[in-house]
Amino acid sequence: MNAMIARGFLLLLILPLAVYAQITQVPNGDFESWSGNTPTGWFTGNAGGIDPVTPSTTSFTGSLSMRGSVLSPFPGSAVPPYAITQTLPNGFAVDRQAQYLTGFFQYTPVGGDQLTIQVGMTKNGGAVGGGQIMISQARSGWTRFIVDINYMSDGPQHTPDHCVIPITIFNTPQTHAASTFLIDNLALGSTKVYSSFVFEDSIAVFDPPNAVVSQNILDRGGTAEAADDFVIPPGERWVLQAVEILGAFSRAGQGFQSATVNIRADDNNRPGAVIFTDTTFINNGPNFYVVFSDTIGLNPGRYWLNFLVNMPMGIDSSLFAWATTPTSHGAAFQWRDPANIFGRNLPQWSAGNQSGVGGGHPDLVFELVGFNHASTDVRPISSELPTQFSLSQNFPNPFNPTTHIEFRVPARTTQAGGQGSGFVSLRIFDVLGREVALLVNQHLPPGSYRANWNADEFPSGVYFYTLNDGRESLTKRMILTK
Repeated sequence: MNAMIARGFLLLLILPLAVYAQITQVPNGDFESWSGNTPTGWFTGNAGGIDPVTPSTTSFTGSLSMRGSVLSPFPGSAVPPYAITQTLPNGFAVDRQAQYLTGFFQYTPVGGDQLTIQVGMTKNGGAVGGGQIMISQARSGWTRFIVDINYMSDGPQHTPDHCVIPITIFNTPQTHAASTFLIDNLALGSTKVYSSFVFEDSIAVFDPPNAVVSQNILDRGGTAEAADDFVIPPGERWVLQAVEILGAFSRAGQGFQSATVNIRADDNNRPGAVIFTDTTFINNGPNFYVVFSDTIGLNPGRYWLNFLVNMPMGIDSSLFAWATTPTSHGAAFQWRDPANIFGRNLPQWSAGNQSGVGGGHPDLVFELVGFNHASTDVRPISSELPTQFSLSQNFPNPFNPTTHIEFRVPARTTQAGGQGSGFVSLRIFDVLGREVALLVNQHLPPGSYRANWNADEFPSGVYFYTLNDGRESLTKRMILTK
């Protein structure tokens, strides 16, 4: 396949860490403020009455978004849109290693033009990290994107103090008139929770012997797919928002239709039933950054990540291969080929490294984006058995930084006709509906309880907390002030 993944910066091993959901809005990243045809706080290439960048009333939220369109002011010319955070040379101030840039876009390409979104992280004027995404597929509706940001190391010497974000449309030798994008709601997130790999240099090269096909091969009527495990330690709760898959196409993604992410339960150290699935229609390869349409909360235990690209192989062998690594975390990755497309005779999940698949390497290369929280101290506060499912207003409210939430769980009739415990969850959401904390997610016997939330690492604002037992759901509002 002779495929290569080029990583612009040294990547170090990131084991599961106790991190928090931290979303930082990019200054005027919602593009609500403009001075003429230039968004406030941004620099554009608009000049001489030729304005490829303009405000648009088609917005994801609010009233406006940023529109960029390739213009042709005279025959044969092409002036692409260009916008960059204005406080050059260093960009706007940051104080942590954001792990990704996210936002929403629409795109109408012409002639293979690519929407290019870059992130540069600097410290004292020198580069310490960055990333980019190049989008060539048309998207007529608002679609979330994510740009993974990689750093030279995770040490304080590479913690950035400024960030710069350039956005443009690119092609060689030139762009084409009428290629158009819309961008809205840019934000930085610091929530990478797990990485399965370590690179000892800045470039990872892999050929077919150390990569494995993971594909729903549409013209062969079968799948050849891979899965790898990850383990959530006792006492932690992970809420996953996105995944990065490292891999490569044999023919630059020709024939790509979509890609599917599955999270599976563990079945005796093999991939089990699918408990979560999502699909992306964006080929931002060779690596995939898939932001889930909804978050998924997971309790301690072993799970399996299963990813496959949906596309025909064709007579030219158009394939997607998932990169493998000799670094071992947990169980060896699993592979199966029920239709025996590749002649390995592996109809069931089998350890890939023992089957000569993927060059004998034990692990696949992926990262999980999300956040985790240590188990919350949930205490019973009364010996009386409640008769109603109820949720009290948190106290104090407003609060900074801790608050208490009391709730009551009545006895529920079990399938056997008796009275038993119920599975109860208590989740906290921000004003955009994103889950930011999972305080309770367990079976509780009937009783009255108190849970505590420490919001020390969260910004001021309005939050909502929801109690659910599978039959009823109750929600209340609270305010964090700092």
